[in-house]
Amino acid sequence: MTKVSNILILLIALSNAAFSEQKGTETLNLDKSIQLAVENNLNIKISDSDVDIMSARHRKAKSPLYPQIRFRFILPFVERESGVFADQLIWDFWKTPSLVRASSASLQSSRHQRSATINDVILNTKIAYYNLLINQNILETNKNELKEFEKKFEQTENFVELGRKSKLDLAKARVDIGHAKLNLLNSEKKLELARANFINLLGMDEEFNFELKDESGYESYDWDIKSLTQYALKNRPELKRLLSDESSQRSTLKAAKRDHYPKVVARAAYRFDGDGATGPDFIAGIGLNFPLFQGFSKVAQVNENKAALRKITTEIEIFKRNTIMDIKRLYLDIKYSRQKIDVTTDGLASAEQTLELTEELYKAGRKSMVDLLEAKSLYSRSKTDNLASIYNYKVALAKLEWATGEQLNKEDKTTDESKFIK
Repeated sequence: MTKVSNILILLIALSNAAFSEQKGTETLNLDKSIQLAVENNLNIKISDSDVDIMSARHRKAKSPLYPQIRFRFILPFVERESGVFADQLIWDFWKTPSLVRASSASLQSSRHQRSATINDVILNTKIAYYNLLINQNILETNKNELKEFEKKFEQTENFVELGRKSKLDLAKARVDIGHAKLNLLNSEKKLELARANFINLLGMDEEFNFELKDESGYESYDWDIKSLTQYALKNRPELKRLLSDESSQRSTLKAAKRDHYPKVVARAAYRFDGDGATGPDFIAGIGLNFPLFQGFSKVAQVNENKAALRKITTEIEIFKRNTIMDIKRLYLDIKYSRQKIDVTTDGLASAEQTLELTEELYKAGRKSMVDLLEAKSLYSRSKTDNLASIYNYKVALAKLEWATGEQLNKEDKTTDESKFIK
């Protein structure tokens, strides 16, 4: 009986361990990371609410175009009649249609702002993803360097005992270990911060356990600044939002000017009791509402809308100029990031050859363990530098895609912002 119980306990423990292992760590690639970030980002949820708010305001702006029906019942029937009343706007010199167009443009503006927010989330997630990979590689390199310096210190101690090196060399080796430990501590801190920032962007809990898939593959692209600038001025949702705001302001200004004109309204009523109603009857008529003087408030409203329109027009021009400058800067970043990959690739090849030769000489007894550790450390640093240059190139590519509003990397089309449009 005891043996059976032990077997059952062992099976339960193994199943729990397997379940924990299956549940514990999730492997994330870039696409999955972006999907989680977009699904959980609170700023996107705020943008969704803004779109809903502007949609409701648009429906509200159209309400004066429909009949306004109300019912009034007064008890006792003294001085005021009871009945059903209906008003219908007939003509207000395009004031209401202008306000409807203004609200429609504002709705489009909120949608473009949502697109801009999604683009920002995608860019920030890509940057955080590659930054985390860079810091992971730096940490491993610093660990290897610390091992190298510790081995050097042991060797120097032996040489000092044999009289082949001085205590000054030993002190220098001890200082090198201290610097290596500081570098390791700094890299651990940066990695922890990068990991926390990445988890925060994904909208996950701090206990979320994951590992990143290596994204070191890359492609070279041949673009010209003119085409990239045209893409940016055509696709940037921030610019589309400003243009929608400009359209909304123009319509609002037109409505403010039309506020000086009269309003023609039709009214119908079925009155069944009260002063002025001798009995149940139906009346209908057309009225004219003409504003004569309201203390110059309407003139002030027109002037305010003119100034707001000038402001938005200026903001559009500023944004276009800044966008052109951003494209030039990011184009150069791409260019030099690509060149850095070539340089670090050559350095990695040399470090790999050095490591292979050192391993052969070590096996032949012509190189020490310290020499082998130095060669491994050189290879590790060269590999880290090469990966960092690749990741920085992909970050520069992501920034250029963000600035142009164009999916430039054909491999990443599945992460295009348009798939997240509401």
